[in-house]
Amino acid sequence: MDGIISEKIEGTVENVVYHNDDNDYTVIEVVTNDSKLVTCVGAIPVIFEGERVILRGQWVYHKDFGKQFSFENFEKMLPVDEENILQYLSSSTVKGVGVVTATKIVNKFGVDTFDVLENHPEWLTDIPGITMKKAAIISQSFREQTGIRNVMMYCKNYLNSSEVTKVYKKLGASAVGIIQENPYILCDNSYGISFDKIDKFALDIGFDINNPLRILNGIKYILNYNASANGHTTLPISKLIDAANEVLSIDKDIISKSVSDFLREGKLSSFSADGQDYVMTEEIADMETNIAKRLCEIDRGAVKFDTAEIAAIIDKIELTYSIKYATMQRRAIFEVLLSGVMILTGGPGTGKTTIIKALISIFKSMGLKYVLTAPTGRASKRMSEATSEEAKTIHRMLEMER
Repeated sequence: MDGIISEKIEGTVENVVYHNDDNDYTVIEVVTNDSKLVTCVGAIPVIFEGERVILRGQWVYHKDFGKQFSFENFEKMLPVDEENILQYLSSSTVKGVGVVTATKIVNKFGVDTFDVLENHPEWLTDIPGITMKKAAIISQSFREQTGIRNVMMYCKNYLNSSEVTKVYKKLGASAVGIIQENPYILCDNSYGISFDKIDKFALDIGFDINNPLRILNGIKYILNYNASANGHTTLPISKLIDAANEVLSIDKDIISKSVSDFLREGKLSSFSADGQDYVMTEEIADMETNIAKRLCEIDRGAVKFDTAEIAAIIDKIELTYSIKYATMQRRAIFEVLLSGVMILTGGPGTGKTTIIKALISIFKSMGLKYVLTAPTGRASKRMSEATSEEAKTIHRMLEMER
């Protein structure tokens, strides 16, 4: 494609030829103000037939489809004349309104149709076939589309259509005002929007680089990324400050003071171990606390074995299989049988599998039920191969697989 000149096109969407929900790539046919039908291509979320658009970009030539207008940014508005209002409502934009109902509504209210849909839905019951319940559904759907459009226009250079829809559904009609006050609210994991994207948005609309909201959410981003990518639920405070300095481009002294403020205000959590201070998000701290409580409950509720009984069982297993467990292996077996929860660690070749096999033998000799499970399919397969017993992933064991 070869660009020719930068231009602007104004007109009405005649047909939405194609729209990709993942990246918002869209092909639309637009009737321009001078009545020409133009094929336009570019990224635009949530577009419907009948909407007015202003597109800015350049003319290009596609080897298969010929001359097209490739737009880089856009504005869009609701139609204002009866013909395009009818076209808009007839394109299944509003729930409960098809071609027939759209025609009745526009014939009744003309250019005031949108005002009626938004502010006077009860007036729709004057039209035969529209009950009060249906009028409420139509009005709610129209107001939702208007709200989504407002969010989209405010965030059009930063969010795609799926993100816009999530934001509106969670924040509702006040979405734009909430975002203006604190765009970093969109860093919540439920939106699936990256911190980098929201940070650029916030700075572009005038947020100060040293704004506490920016620093707090930048720190949370670092901690959450470290947890998901590296498996560490916390970071030493010194490393956190270094990482925040790199991500946020803010003086370390400001970051250090901010971290202290956030800890005092309960916006972050900390603990000390081995003479070092660590920081984690409140959400992760709550999860770890709940996990610890649950493990304690499991430990308290588990069946415990008598020490002498365990010693006799291990001696019998050694005799039966002509095995002599090392001191640490024997101690590990004791710990398992004396506890409801036990963590066994060690590198390759340190005897972890030997201990698992010993426990299987013990459980079998006592007629107890047991399950072998691992976090991943690969790990469970390795466990099966090493023990000659079926091992399952945790998801499969809990019957969570679809």
